[in-house]
Amino acid sequence: EDDSTFSARAYKETRDPSVAWRVLGWELVPDWETGEYERTGWIIAVMVGDNVPFRFEPDDLEPIDEGDHCPGCGQIGCRAYG
Repeated sequence: EDDSTFSARAYKETRDPSVAWRVLGWELVPDWETGEYERTGWIIAVMVGDNVPFRFEPDDLEPIDEGDHCPGCGQIGCRAYG
């Protein structure tokens, strides 16, 4: 994870702000000529409470406070744990 770029612990999607996301980092692909990995420009994130990765444009995610979502289901506004 790139702590300087992804400083929040949770994010919401700008088009559908109903669930919280945890950013894993930038999507990387190998450069077969150099053997190095390069960024695609996409962000990889998983829904809070899930483990399936999704791709996002950087402008599609906004940071949110940790208390704004349920840590169990990831729903924004759910207060099942607090």
